[in-house]
Amino acid sequence: MGTGINQKFRYTYKVSMELKAYTIYDFVHSYPTGNHLPETVRIEAFHGKSEAIKIADYFRIKDARSWEKSSAITGLFVSGTESVFYGKCQKPYLINTYRKTLLIFRFDHEAEKMHVDVYPNFYPSSSFELKQLV
Repeated sequence: MGTGINQKFRYTYKVSMELKAYTIYDFVHSYPTGNHLPETVRIEAFHGKSEAIKIADYFRIKDARSWEKSSAITGLFVSGTESVFYGKCQKPYLINTYRKTLLIFRFDHEAEKMHVDVYPNFYPSSSFELKQLV
């Protein structure tokens, strides 16, 4: 069964600042080299200021002077696997893609790292297909 995935990019980030309301991560490396995500990203608590449901946190990229004006890319949805979440970027121009894009977040709390797998221009068409990737 073909999934339609052309390529996966894995971005690795290390915690640079951790507060109660958010954690800021700095870029370490990507494989293969990509240009989808910036040097600095943030995971922040969801405060119910949108219509999103079933999420606890948001993924935000630093694309403005302040974090408040920077773009929230996606909510982090529970995958069923510990420390693994998924999301979808509905505004592909924010991450240099042209269609809805799957993002999978894997947290390594001991190493204080986060891995973000970006599947450019791909989002699974079924929950079964999503579960296979997560």
